[in-house]
Amino acid sequence: MQHVPTLEKIPGLNFTAIDFETANNERSSACALGVVKVVDGQIHDARQWFIRPEPLEVGFYQFRVHGISLKALENQPTFPELWSEIRPLLENELLVAHNLSFDLGILRYSCRHFGMTYQPGKAFCTLRAAKANWKNEASYSLSKLAARLGHTFKHHDALEDALACALLAREMAVENQVNDILACPPYSIIPNRVRRKSPLEPAITDLPESRAILDKNIVFTGNLRKLSREDAYCLAEHLGAVPSNSVNAATHYLVTGDATIKRYGKKFRLTKLQEAQQLISLGHKIEIISESDFYALVGL
Repeated sequence: MQHVPTLEKIPGLNFTAIDFETANNERSSACALGVVKVVDGQIHDARQWFIRPEPLEVGFYQFRVHGISLKALENQPTFPELWSEIRPLLENELLVAHNLSFDLGILRYSCRHFGMTYQPGKAFCTLRAAKANWKNEASYSLSKLAARLGHTFKHHDALEDALACALLAREMAVENQVNDILACPPYSIIPNRVRRKSPLEPAITDLPESRAILDKNIVFTGNLRKLSREDAYCLAEHLGAVPSNSVNAATHYLVTGDATIKRYGKKFRLTKLQEAQQLISLGHKIEIISESDFYALVGL
């Protein structure tokens, strides 16, 4: 990794940034992990591991992205073999990632897949937060956002990505003049927004995972009655789902907003709804449910 920048101390600003790279399409195929621990606003620790994936294969697309070959992974330790070393750095920590649903999903799924216990803490997505804090960016990719800070790095290197992510989160805290990144938008307004607009309790950040949607790919479409779209995705993420903005063959649930149905009727043809119905006709198992059905599904 390139030289770690010297940063001014910000007492109380503590979190751990992570980045996973995967070897293939399986969620058990983590092949690299970067972890950067920030203590009082300064880089306290930075580590990287290469991991023998399961299954042991490297997909063409994944190799094009990160350049990690099968030969480089064959003799690496497996995720369970590394877990005793990794676990103390992640468990009960405030985790930060760029596109949090991907990295946290890989972590959660890997633990369940290999039969390991993991106690999650709170989490912060720099991608979602960047859209709320820096509204006029042409791109919200990690490399483009890091460039606005004057930071250049090797993208899709797990440790380099984790460091860039940590610097983004720190910059948001600085700009919002706080020493807790969860006080930055949109995280600062989610609990109050949910309590004000709906009977959902407790606050999103304190909700347990839901077995009904755990590790399920979920997409929202239309106008929601109880939540903003941003809050809905954050809720699904905290319940253990993998939220996505687009419908595809991997989608498990498409949630249609009650407000749209009430205003236009059930026959209104939303684009994502049409895409889901087309995929269903081709044999893909996508369940289309209403906003109310979603709340009932997760027990809220």
